[in-house]
Amino acid sequence: MPTKNFGPCSIIDCTNTDIKFRTITELSYEKCCMKKTLEAYSYLENTFASSVDMLTKALYFQQRRKCTGLELDPVNFERIIKTINSGLKGFFNYLTNAIISKEHSAYNISEAKKSVVGLCYLIAGLRNKFVNWHKLEVGLYLRASGATWEAIDTMSSLGYSSCAKTVDMYQKKVQKEYSAKIEHYFLEHVILNYIFV
Repeated sequence: MPTKNFGPCSIIDCTNTDIKFRTITELSYEKCCMKKTLEAYSYLENTFASSVDMLTKALYFQQRRKCTGLELDPVNFERIIKTINSGLKGFFNYLTNAIISKEHSAYNISEAKKSVVGLCYLIAGLRNKFVNWHKLEVGLYLRASGATWEAIDTMSSLGYSSCAKTVDMYQKKVQKEYSAKIEHYFLEHVILNYIFV
């Protein structure tokens, strides 16, 4: 039960208990940013730690709940994280501006933004081990490139890749699923076509 306010701002006969009335709205937040009144109330702004937490939850939601793959295109990545959590609006640009120098050429900036996307996945993976598809993709790439188990495990210990055993188990799982799909296809289409011909 909310506490009752007995001051000059007390509200009488209000039956609405929605939490929305106790939070700052997006419009009021934008007005505060434009008038620079948030400098006195810095606790209302998202900190870097809270933004990383929101990013981790957004990527977890995308990978584990929606079962979508990695998004490595910077424009689409920014759109996706803003769609999942509006509190991340401007966070990708904040990271990009902090990491990439303005003196770079346009091509180098666009290429560096792809690295920032990878960095976002690595940061989220450090915070939550289940946001790890990026590391698995790196491990699969290393495996396809002919890297040894030791090389993959070294990259894993640095935090850039999944361990070689995880990569190997995932490859076996994909092979098994692919074999089952092929078998199912032949059972449905080839045998039925053979009977009717």
